[in-house]
Amino acid sequence: MAAFDLYDNVIFASGEGGKYLAWHLAQSGQSTVVIERQWIGGSCPNMNCLPSKNEIWSAKVAQLMQHASEFGVHTDSVSINIAAVRDRIRQMVNALISINRKKYEDPGDKIFLNLGTHASVPPVPNSESVSHSPTLRRSPARKAIAAAG
Repeated sequence: MAAFDLYDNVIFASGEGGKYLAWHLAQSGQSTVVIERQWIGGSCPNMNCLPSKNEIWSAKVAQLMQHASEFGVHTDSVSINIAAVRDRIRQMVNALISINRKKYEDPGDKIFLNLGTHASVPPVPNSESVSHSPTLRRSPARKAIAAAG
């Protein structure tokens, strides 16, 4: 199927609602395309939920270690390497993006990044096989679905 053939469904956004709907529709045999502005999987795993919860958990572990002696556990010192915390978060986010991308490829549906009048190709990790288009000149689908988070 060419990049702008007619699809059964077009889903705007690949967040929690959009990605599961796209995967279900594609696995049921309907040709499906997902249009995502920037982050495969939406903002939750890329910049909101997953990263913030990992930072909070790292702080919680450090706080528990600082109070370890109250529980009979003795440590010499506790320090936080914020670069290592952020590297861990980035590795987890990249792994999740890779899983999401693979799930789009398995049933054969497509994802287009950053369609619109002022599009650019963003630096999205693990997006080598994702199609990019500067503008969308006509509707690529019989049904359009706006998938909000």
